[in-house]
Amino acid sequence: MQRSITAEIEAALAQIERDIASGDLKEQACLNRLRKTVELEKQVKRYETAFDAPLTRLHEACKRARVATAQATLESTAAGVA
Repeated sequence: MQRSITAEIEAALAQIERDIASGDLKEQACLNRLRKTVELEKQVKRYETAFDAPLTRLHEACKRARVATAQATLESTAAGVA
């Protein structure tokens, strides 16, 4: 069960990273991806508690997605201002 849950979260994070890498997202889409990343991070923390085991790989994936999404959000905001 733990593997299927972690695989589901990893797939969602990978999709967010692919969306960001495409470079086609506007500011609101970036913000939506950022919110989703934060939700997934909270989910990882809940699963860690439930499984009583660290999910380091998922935390790292969440961090990568959050950083990429935050950067894309800033870039899209700056592009809208320029």
